[in-house]
Amino acid sequence: MKKKRKLIKRKDFKKIHRGLIPWSRTEFNKVTQEFHGLLQKPKDDWNLKRHQFSILDDETGKVENYQINPFNNSAQFSELMLKKYPDETEFMAHSLRHAEIMMFINDSKEDLIKEGFLIQEEKELLIKEELIESLCVLPFSFKILNEDGEEEFHFSYQEVVDRTWKTIGKKNTDSKEKLE
Repeated sequence: MKKKRKLIKRKDFKKIHRGLIPWSRTEFNKVTQEFHGLLQKPKDDWNLKRHQFSILDDETGKVENYQINPFNNSAQFSELMLKKYPDETEFMAHSLRHAEIMMFINDSKEDLIKEGFLIQEEKELLIKEELIESLCVLPFSFKILNEDGEEEFHFSYQEVVDRTWKTIGKKNTDSKEKLE
């Protein structure tokens, strides 16, 4: 008999989507290293079980069936996170935070390089541990409305910079001078 997963209470939903459930830098690093290690392995070592699910459109009554491609890196990352965080709230919170961290670094890459938080080497991008530490604990306080008019929350660039400089031990004014 399959174990039923409980639905997330509305309170947890808000905590997850506003980044109010912190993650440790150590755990982030472990997950990242484990995932990169998995990507280096032959695909035969991956969990290649196909997952299928259906979505019912309440308005039309139409059911759409989906199948997750197990060769997709995102599917493998989700498998890894599910093993590491069997609690649904933790799984969703840390998975979303990981996605937000990656999106923030990608979207702010040039500015973060200027701040000295990222170092672009020939074949890789080095990330200062203090930046990761800040991104693992800061809430998503930058609010936008998506095209459907729904609120989305992301990292505030200035909060990240201020927290990272504080973690490094510099004054906030140093980062403001660098931005000007």
